[in-house]
Amino acid sequence: MDFMEAIRQKFKQCSKAEGARLSKKLHELKFSGSGSIRTHIMQLEEINNKLRDLQMGVMDAQMVHIALESLPSDYNNLKSNYSPRRKSGRLMSLSLSASLSRSAFRKMRKKLDQ
Repeated sequence: MDFMEAIRQKFKQCSKAEGARLSKKLHELKFSGSGSIRTHIMQLEEINNKLRDLQMGVMDAQMVHIALESLPSDYNNLKSNYSPRRKSGRLMSLSLSASLSRSAFRKMRKKLDQ
């Protein structure tokens, strides 16, 4: 094996390890409830973009599912009502829906606390 072939093999091994690390991070990342949901969804998208660079990314519909699963139980209403068949079924529409859902949740909670 020549020197260039050895470098190619090492690069493939590193790429696979990086892809496995990113894939695990993508599936394990959960929204903590603090901070912006938009930031959380952008983190998920950034990880997926890195995976796509390695030809290991997931399709948009699967990303929406991953993003929904990463949300806490406060967002169960959004999870059950979100329709992936919408034309704007991308993550940004999910981000907007989640933000609106969180806002509605806060308003409802305020009314119950009064």
